[in-house]
Amino acid sequence: MLRRGNLPVVERCPAYFLPLLQEKWLTLRPLTSPCRGVGRQDSIMNPIFIIGMPASGKTTFGRALARRLGREFIDLDFCITQRFRASVAEIFARDGEEAFRRREAAMLREVGEMEDVVVACGGGTPCFSSNMEYMNGRGLTVCLTATPERLRERMLLGGDKRPLVKGKSEAELGEYVAAVLAERGPYYSRAKVFLESSQLEDRRQISATVDCFLADNPGLF
Repeated sequence: MLRRGNLPVVERCPAYFLPLLQEKWLTLRPLTSPCRGVGRQDSIMNPIFIIGMPASGKTTFGRALARRLGREFIDLDFCITQRFRASVAEIFARDGEEAFRRREAAMLREVGEMEDVVVACGGGTPCFSSNMEYMNGRGLTVCLTATPERLRERMLLGGDKRPLVKGKSEAELGEYVAAVLAERGPYYSRAKVFLESSQLEDRRQISATVDCFLADNPGLF
């Protein structure tokens, strides 16, 4: 979980995420706020973007946070499927990932101009089309960091819904999680806030995680 106090980013992240943050991608420095310059007045109106690995709990946490804050919740993948009348898996299969990423970037900028929203992004959203720069410039980015073991468990339960993991065995999923975390870590590490999200398996855990997030970031909301 996030810790209170003026701690460097590296001290506020789970141990399994530290190797990514200790590389050149992120300058480690003490923070006076977990949001690196995002003031309370900015965060009140501007979007909150939830990012992180596939199966890290972005939709689950994002929906609960939006409800608690009285904001509108937006699932980016759902918006894409509604606009193009096809599932993410169908778009990947029919048009390819490059076409999907173009549509994703356009939809992100569309919903990102709204106020008082919580946007749950796709796992790969921060890694393409300068999306991370856009989100950091537009609002508050929150990276969820569930453990690799929890990610693998969740992917096994919902693998048929995720085009990049469909058909993979448990062992293959473990390799996939490690590879994707290494590849996407440089982008995830640019988030303004990190939240350990392994405990989102029932209503009690979800509520407790939202409570922790709000308690550890009292100046933002």
